[in-house]
Amino acid sequence: MRNTFLIVFLYLVVTPFSYSQDLTHSSISDIKKHYRNRDYDLVLVTIEERIDHLKKGNSLADLGSFYLELGEYYNQLNDPEKSLHFLNLSEKTFTSIGDIKSLAHSWHEIAGTYYNKQDYKQAEKYWLKAMEYGSQHKDLNFYSNNLINVGEIYRLRNDFTTALSFYNRAIKIKRANQEDQNLSIAYLNKGIIYSELNRRDSAQYCFEMAVYYGEKERSSCTSLGASLFHFGKFLQKNGDFKEALVKYNKGIAIHTNCDDLLALTKLLPNLVLLYNDLKLVDSSLMASDQLLVITEQLYRRERERHGFETEARFKIREHEQSLEKEKKIIEQEVALVKKQRRIQIILFSAGALILLLIIWISRQKNQSLKQRNKLIEREKEISVMRALNQENENQLMKEKHQLEIHQKNKELTTTAMNVVNKNDVLNRIHDLIKDNPEIEQHQDSKKIIQELRLSQSIENDWNNFKLHFEQIHTGFFKTLYEKYPILTDDEIKVCSYLRIGLSTNEISQILNILPNSVNKRRNRLRKKFELLPKDGLIEFLNKI
Repeated sequence: MRNTFLIVFLYLVVTPFSYSQDLTHSSISDIKKHYRNRDYDLVLVTIEERIDHLKKGNSLADLGSFYLELGEYYNQLNDPEKSLHFLNLSEKTFTSIGDIKSLAHSWHEIAGTYYNKQDYKQAEKYWLKAMEYGSQHKDLNFYSNNLINVGEIYRLRNDFTTALSFYNRAIKIKRANQEDQNLSIAYLNKGIIYSELNRRDSAQYCFEMAVYYGEKERSSCTSLGASLFHFGKFLQKNGDFKEALVKYNKGIAIHTNCDDLLALTKLLPNLVLLYNDLKLVDSSLMASDQLLVITEQLYRRERERHGFETEARFKIREHEQSLEKEKKIIEQEVALVKKQRRIQIILFSAGALILLLIIWISRQKNQSLKQRNKLIEREKEISVMRALNQENENQLMKEKHQLEIHQKNKELTTTAMNVVNKNDVLNRIHDLIKDNPEIEQHQDSKKIIQELRLSQSIENDWNNFKLHFEQIHTGFFKTLYEKYPILTDDEIKVCSYLRIGLSTNEISQILNILPNSVNKRRNRLRKKFELLPKDGLIEFLNKI
């Protein structure tokens, strides 16, 4: 579920911070235009030229602003590594000049990027620093935005009481100051909590307010689309299928208009389940086909972006190396000319005949030396080009392999969540039969209940999951059994689910146990693996 909120929360993270430097905004506009046109080499060139210009002009405030906007932009592109690189540079720059206000906005954006990377500890650290600035300097809008962000961290920890207190404080401040920005997000997250607590009336009110403020705040389609999506899930969960279908379709229209493919991949699976509930088989198949097309389009777009960026970096390195070689050749020629002049002056006093002879010998020698140097330089160029080509090919293969593993892990996650959805539907059918005594006493009903229990067999689902998992992470189970024979079958299952990035809540739903039970198993695993407190369990499993 936490992956869903990466999209929901993205708007808060990347709320733009206004600066007055026209040249900086012009550079950012050029970068965005080149990126939309897929001119990735021009993107890199524009960034380097702008940074070089600002450094030469000693304009540190403008340089920090440029770093900050670059970090925001790459965060919008779901590239957290580049985003953190530029945001950390902005933090250092603003710290060096003592610009506290801009520094606080850097903290806000750094926290948002860590949130997208699911590093919630670092995200909380930087949001609290930003929140402290907003409180001390009476920047109530900035302060309330960070209240919402910190509340989201507590919500992910299932500390709903603390999370609601942060959301309510933020809503109170914003409504008192007639500030609507991000109210949609606050109400949306409250609605999600109330839905988890089965407080239906409160949840419905919050979802309605989230949609209302999302429609008012037209500057961002992310918050409105997310509000409609979760409102639809709530209605579907409570049996109002027709109204849920209306919300889903509105959300799809908004995300489609904004070209938000990632959000569509979150919404469409729920639409498929809704069509199944409504017995609309054709519509369900069409939604499934649309999901496949969008997933492939998203994968192809990401693969193309990485390919173009790699090519652009190679061209820039090649150009720099060419300039460096030309510089060395010029220096060599200058040194050679100086040497020739000194020789000519010395030999001139020895007489014209000796001078002519030496000049002739020197020319012959120089020609031979130049030819030899050219041959050596040419061999060096060929060697460097081969090395670069090999490095480029290795990098492309590595990225391709990582993308394939990532895609297959997504498929494994989808398979695991389908098991949860299947068991949830079977549980609902089972509860309906049990709630009706007349039906439950019927002989056919007992057979149906027995069939439902067989269909909910975790072992069958596990065997299917294990078969697909082994195809992607070959030897994972074998290594665990050989190195750690003391592991139980349930602990092996937890290891495999953690390996593909499932959360504690998701694992508890699959194993049909409480989240606390999952956490206890994780602690037992750490002891059996003899991990230190600083060692991460997931990082350890990823190395197996």
